[in-house]
Amino acid sequence: MTSLLMWNISLRKRAAKNIAKAPQKEREHMEHAIRDMYADPLAGDTIKLKGLETSYRRRVGAWRILFDLYTKDCLVDITAIERRASTTYRKR
Repeated sequence: MTSLLMWNISLRKRAAKNIAKAPQKEREHMEHAIRDMYADPLAGDTIKLKGLETSYRRRVGAWRILFDLYTKDCLVDITAIERRASTTYRKR
């Protein structure tokens, strides 16, 4: 589903730090995925997280972009970007 609507993206400090730590090739993939989210935040490998009303995750290789989607405000709040591990989703 493609929309003509442009979303606002908020990137939390913790998420930005994790992007900076990632290897260059993986960082480029994550940055590309985030750019795509301006047009459609639910595109790509994105699923709604269980039990959390506004929370989603987008898979980018071994990394997960965790975000909250506020449709009323057209806002994507990227709360975390983490490498997939057994504890990735426990904090949410």
